[in-house]
Amino acid sequence: MRRMALARHPDDEGAARNRALRLLERRPQSIGEITRKLKDRGYTADAVRGAVSRLKATGLLDDEKFARDMAAYRLNAKPQGRRALVARLLYHGVKRDLAETIVAETMEGKDEGDLAYEAGRRYAVRFRGKAMDERARKKLNNHLIRRGFGWNSISKALRRLGVDAGEQD
Repeated sequence: MRRMALARHPDDEGAARNRALRLLERRPQSIGEITRKLKDRGYTADAVRGAVSRLKATGLLDDEKFARDMAAYRLNAKPQGRRALVARLLYHGVKRDLAETIVAETMEGKDEGDLAYEAGRRYAVRFRGKAMDERARKKLNNHLIRRGFGWNSISKALRRLGVDAGEQD
């Protein structure tokens, strides 16, 4: 495991801001992520607060934009249910109320059953040419559960895929 170098000047707001900018060069990040990473580097709460407020003022840190982009990307890259999208945003440090609002807006007009079908269709490719036995059905079912879909969406997707939904696990 790589050791993390601690800040040389833990109370220097400018140094904390520069570190945050280097982190943002790699990928967009939430305010919670930047705050946690700066604190992990040893910066004081005041230096972190100052750096974050300056980055927010310049528009480089914006949790709403981050959450919208992350939710849209995750939904298109790998179809997921509401629960998985909210959990992903929470993992990245977005506040729960904002995460739930953004996910609701992102999924507006999308049927979770259709998303579950698409996720299941992509996963079921590995079973092509083989009979969908009980073990394969359970694997598919568990895959959709891990993707954050509810039972109603999963059973709808399994029916569309021509797989007997069986009992709820």
